Order: sequence, then C-alpha cells, then structure tokens
Amino acid sequence: MEPLNATAALSSDGGSAEVWCGVQGPSAVINGVAQLLGISPDKVTCHQHYLGGAYGRRSQIEVVLSAVLLSKAAGRPVKLIWQREDDLKGGRFRPATSHYLEAGLDAQNRIVSWHHRVIAESVIAYTSPPARLEQIGGKDHILMKGSPVAPYDIPNKRAEFVRQQKGVRLSPWRGVGVGHNLPAIEGFLDEIAREIGKDPLDLRLELTDKSPRARRLLETVAQMSDWDRKREGTALGIALEEKDETLVAGVAEISLDRLSGQIKVHHFWAAIDCGICVQPFNTMTQIEGGVIYGIGHVLREEITHIDGRVQQSNFSDYQVMRMEDIPSIEVKVVSTDNKPTGVGEDGVPLAGATIGNAFYALTGVRVRELPMTPSRVLSALGATRT
Repeated sequence: MEPLNATAALSSDGGSAEVWCGVQGPSAVINGVAQLLGISPDKVTCHQHYLGGAYGRRSQIEVVLSAVLLSKAAGRPVKLIWQREDDLKGGRFRPATSHYLEAGLDAQNRIVSWHHRVIAESVIAYTSPPARLEQIGGKDHILMKGSPVAPYDIPNKRAEFVRQQKGVRLSPWRGVGVGHNLPAIEGFLDEIAREIGKDPLDLRLELTDKSPRARRLLETVAQMSDWDRKREGTALGIALEEKDETLVAGVAEISLDRLSGQIKVHHFWAAIDCGICVQPFNTMTQIEGGVIYGIGHVLREEITHIDGRVQQSNFSDYQVMRMEDIPSIEVKVVSTDNKPTGVGEDGVPLAGATIGNAFYALTGVRVRELPMTPSRVLSALGATRT
C-alpha cells in the first residue's frame, strides 16, 4: 500500500552518496547509484528500511535513482515520495500471456501426453542485460514456472515459450509464472474431466498416484471443503499447485449473480506442504494473504492502456479487495520430513485456478480472460450487462 519513496543525500563534491530506502535488493541500489554518479560502489551507503508492501515492486530502484538525481540538482538532501497516481501510471506490469494447451488420451481415457505453449513478452529480457537472456538460451523461467505440471504423472510432456516483443514495462508478478500458468493448466484439466465424465478431484487423484505428497493435499482440501456434499446456488472449484518444490492445493466456493455478472467467493480452503514447516502460523497467514491478493486480481484488478497510457490512477478506478469481499479462509499446514521450501507466493495462483473452475462447475462455461469482471462474465454467459 505504501507508494514508492526514497531519500538521498550527496556529498558536496559529488564523490559519495547516502540513500535511505526500503528495497528488496540493497546491492542493486549501491551498484545503480554508483553507476549513475560515476563513482565506485564503496562510496555509496544504503540504509535499508522495512518495506511498506512490495511483492516484487521494490526490486526496481527507479525511485532511488530519481531521488539521487534530484539531490544532485538541488545540492541538498531530498526525500521523494511518489503519489498514488505516479505509482499506478508509472508502474511495471506482469506480462500479458496467451496459452495453448492440448492433451492426448489413451483408450482408457488416461492422459498420456501434454503440451502447453505460453505466448508472452519476456520479463527477463526486459529486466536483465541482454547477455542474461542469451546465457539462459532465451528460456524465461519466470514466465514458465509451473508449466511442466510436475505433480502429475503424465508420461509425455512438453512446455514451450513463444516470445512476443511489445515494449511494455515488465516485472514479475507475485507468484511469477505460476500465477498465469496455473489457471490455464487446472482449467484445462477440469475440461478434460468433464469431457470424459470424471469428477475433477478423481482425475487429479489418479494423476498424483505416484506423488503421495500431492495426493495427500488433494485429499485434505477435499475433506476440508466437504467436496462431495451437494450445494444449492454455489459450486466448488479445485486446483493443485507446485512452485519451487512447495505443494499446495485449494478449493474455492463461489456464487454468481446472473443479472449483474458479479462473482462472490464465499469460502476458500487450502492445504500446503512446504516440507518441514518452521513457522506454521506465519505460513498460514502467508497463504491467507496470498489468496486475498489473488482474488482481487482474478475478479476486478485491471490495468488498461490507450495509446500507451495507463488509464487507472487511484483506488477509485483500480478496485482492490475490501473487507466485505473477503471470504472465509481456512488453511491447513501439512508438515513433512522434506527440506523446507518457500511459502510467500503460493496462495496467489490458487485463486485464479479455483475460482475459474468453480465458475465452470456452476455454469458450464469458461471465462478465458482475467480478470473475471462482470462484463466478461456476462459475455461468456451470452448476456449483456444492463
């Protein structure tokens, strides 16, 4: 929630600098300021402060460099605070992605082949020196996270990336590639399940027969959500996620106002296996916060451009989640004797996958573009918003 800010002070001769800022990479600050001023890094002092919220945004340091330039021009220390309008219009955005998926089934309706193509602009190509993209052979791991569908036992898999070049300011989104890949993957699985007449949970249990950790999480969230109970006016959607060796499964329960196209998330259940869980309470709150953050992006948060200009300017036209929008959230930590892995981003991708599948279960149609705004929902249902 905190707008970007930094304070900078240069020595009278311009040979050294001090900066005060909350950033995710102090070394990048020191090296960036040194390069900007043409001095050695040992002449730059960075006073690191706590972040006021970031989710990757404070891995970029343009506000620090701007403060340094202003301090140099003013000949005195300068504290720079971006306005909310600066933050929204001058931000960096997650890449827009398009997905192509296909699967092959055998005579017993078992999935034996899987192909996922992701089309997007490269985050690494924008944020890193050209040599970095060449070094990794053009493979953008930020964009492709989650696409190999690691927990699922499918003998033949192919995940590939087609790079577009659009000139948009880019940065990783919280949850990185899993955030956009998981809704496509898990949505496709639900469509396969419907095509072959199988329950979405049962299909995933079959696919995780050789992955006991993943299977246990699916069984856990199914029990938490009372998966088999018939609902009146609501529906459930399930998803399984793997990110950096952490496994998490989720179920969302939603309803739909068919006149307005408004989706309401009533309940959300999640189970996480991050190996040996060092701090279970913090893990639960991370997942809760990620789910809330994710729901906002799935249902309403949207940036639009006209002639290259961002149209949103503040919370009046960039709608974030509010207290009355928050569902009941229940998280269970399943600690196992595996090495500890991360938990900071794993709630976010679940939102799009589970809500999308719940909508599909409720209506029989798929909204294939995020966010699932009322107008897009009504369009998918073949209606017009009044």
